[in-house]
Amino acid sequence: MKLRKIIAILLMVAVLKSVSITALAVEDNNTTPSGIPFSELENRLDAVIGQYLGTVAPGIAVVITYEDEIVFSQGWGYRDSTARIPIDPATTVFEYASISKLFIWVAAMQLVEQGLLDLDADIAVYLPPEFMNQINLDYPITMRHLMDHTAGFEFPPFYSGELDATTITEAGSLHDALIRIRPRQIFTPGAVSAYSNFGTSLAAYIVSHIAAQGYADFELENIFLPAGMTTTLNQPHWVGNDAFLANKALGYLPNILNPGTFSGTLWSYVPDYPSGAVNGTAEDLARFAIALTPPAGESGVLFESAATLSQMFSPSSLNPAERPGTYHGFMRYRSATNVFGHAGGVGGFTTDFAVAPEERFGVVVLSNAGAAFELTLSVMSLLLGEPETAERAIPSNLPDANTVEGMFVMGRAKQSDDNLLAFWQNAIPAFAHSVTAIDENTIELNTALFGSAIYRQVEPYVFEITLEDELPVMHFLLHTLSFDMYDGTPVQIRAGSGMDFIYADEVDVIASLMILVLGVICILFFLILPIVFFIGFLVNRKKEIEKTDFRKFSRFFIYASSLLSLHAVIIFVRFISGFLGGTLSRSGMMPHIWITYLLTALTVGLFVLAMYHRRKEKATLRRRTKVFFAITWNIWLVILFAMFDWNFFVLL
Repeated sequence: MKLRKIIAILLMVAVLKSVSITALAVEDNNTTPSGIPFSELENRLDAVIGQYLGTVAPGIAVVITYEDEIVFSQGWGYRDSTARIPIDPATTVFEYASISKLFIWVAAMQLVEQGLLDLDADIAVYLPPEFMNQINLDYPITMRHLMDHTAGFEFPPFYSGELDATTITEAGSLHDALIRIRPRQIFTPGAVSAYSNFGTSLAAYIVSHIAAQGYADFELENIFLPAGMTTTLNQPHWVGNDAFLANKALGYLPNILNPGTFSGTLWSYVPDYPSGAVNGTAEDLARFAIALTPPAGESGVLFESAATLSQMFSPSSLNPAERPGTYHGFMRYRSATNVFGHAGGVGGFTTDFAVAPEERFGVVVLSNAGAAFELTLSVMSLLLGEPETAERAIPSNLPDANTVEGMFVMGRAKQSDDNLLAFWQNAIPAFAHSVTAIDENTIELNTALFGSAIYRQVEPYVFEITLEDELPVMHFLLHTLSFDMYDGTPVQIRAGSGMDFIYADEVDVIASLMILVLGVICILFFLILPIVFFIGFLVNRKKEIEKTDFRKFSRFFIYASSLLSLHAVIIFVRFISGFLGGTLSRSGMMPHIWITYLLTALTVGLFVLAMYHRRKEKATLRRRTKVFFAITWNIWLVILFAMFDWNFFVLL
């Protein structure tokens, strides 16, 4: 009897082993769009992620779906690098960042399917007149404009940070946040695809009004729960939710002063929350990918009709040739197959998400480090691959590539002239991009943010990226450049998905950079001068120096100018740190602006008094005293001009 039991157990083990081998064999027949067998995923991902883990990011989670299942799920590194708590794709909560936008577009398409929303109707049809008056649009816009980032909005000077964790649930309504931010329309709707968080959150507000419920509630009931996303919440639901936040990863930024280490960042609290404040696990986001990739001809759990899902993954631009990457809020990635997705980045997290509907394939990449696109997009590039390139006939008599050379700024970085951010457009080189011709048919796009890439002209003024370089950002998001020309000069580069570029006069760019450099030098002069005076005082403290009214007021003027210079540095540091850390707010910046006015008025008053006494004591003043004072007040004027050019006097 015992022998029979042993034989039966051995037979069962043999059967189970064969089932396992069969399953593995089936799995081996399935590959990623780039051609990697599922059985090799772990080794291939280890090799890529190992190049960046611990230097670019402390932790990362990758989850891959195929058909109706999660076929790969793994975490590398730590969600808390100090406590050494490892990343777990099933339980570790990340900030999804701008992947949050995809839920808005799905919600909008659900309403389209129900006949409650027309993508081409004026949004004023769906919103209260008093709200429309408060956001004060210059041009009417549609939901399609919002989906394609072509509503014409400038980059608002204050995106987040007006509210913190303790007050956001009490005062942070989406209605109030949109009114508080309300950027200007600086482009005619439809003309420029300029990525807009405000426009996306405005779309969520429209969904909320049509559905007659809070957007976060609609999103939870109609997207998260139907897709099985039980550990995903938007800001109104996770703020103060200690049980949910107990599993949240800490966010980090690479420490530039100590390479290979990281500095912790604050979690993001976003007033216009729908565009970037969804939090959840990597495996939950993978369930969203599964919901978007049902069997061919089926609608899945998010829609009633397969036609709606098909429409969502079709071009949404009314002229798709101009914006080939724009698909109802999704970005069309350049890859080995039809892939649609969206990347995201906030203070301490970098994310990416993509689905290949025809292959029923999905991938989620979440990292708890800011500005880690090199890592996330390298993973995406590995899994999604490059399209097959066949030799194509290039038309003859194409325009000379030299005609498209110039300096450009991204449409999303463009501001109105009296916007506090306006100096970023040209004065900060990271926003200035150049196009140079290599030969009559080839150009190089050089961006300080993404690197550079080579493009070949395939149609008149249409350039496609070549594949010689390993530049995932460029390949995914800037693979085709279409130049709009006017009177022989490029005025715009169309790339779609919020990535259009606007021509910037090179003379203006150089002038702004010169003003920046000159202003910094002059500020340093006034910061160093008090130290020189103090050293001079120590050296000459026993000497008797004649004290005159001019000497007194000129010194007061210099000290006040030093305070103004110091305050300019404080404003700049406060602005940069607040902008990058997501804590920039009007209420936080306004005291700095008023102090700037007070210090400017003080320096003007002291300058007038010093000049008055200089004139009275002109006969007794030494030449070098007059020359030195002339130098100081001229440098002071340069600082005032630079601060004016940088919009430091803008009343917010």
